[in-house]
Amino acid sequence: MSNLVSLSTAKAAEAGVEISILHPVTDEPLGVMITVYGADSKTCRQIQRRQTNHRLEMQAKQKQQFKKKPVTTAEQLEAEGLDLLVGCTKSWRTLIYDEEGKETGSRPQIEMAEGEWLDCTPENVRKLYQEIPWVKEQIDGEIGDRSNFLQS
Repeated sequence: MSNLVSLSTAKAAEAGVEISILHPVTDEPLGVMITVYGADSKTCRQIQRRQTNHRLEMQAKQKQQFKKKPVTTAEQLEAEGLDLLVGCTKSWRTLIYDEEGKETGSRPQIEMAEGEWLDCTPENVRKLYQEIPWVKEQIDGEIGDRSNFLQS
């Protein structure tokens, strides 16, 4: 029997976990690593609270004005989801291999298009997730997977 504290994910979620981005068809690693905070991290929870508080404020304003329109649209929810993923992305890097295929190091950027190397900035993270939705989906799934943040 385990004590519950040993199953806490908060500390590891705040430290982050490195995710290997996989080819969307073959599941082969692409040599692109993205480090993300977990859903239980202070970082992610702060973003979620800020978004919820904004929705509650909008709801209260609409109630005062007797409006019947929905407070949140699908577009707003999608934008909030993207904002959360951008805010929970800590860093990224591209692995470097020698001629024999042995990893020799990494570069703290990713190659978005041929010769277009991007630093990990909020703007570039947003660009990646908007332009390559399958990467966004992989990251979204990994951030919420608590098993990534539990020691085995």
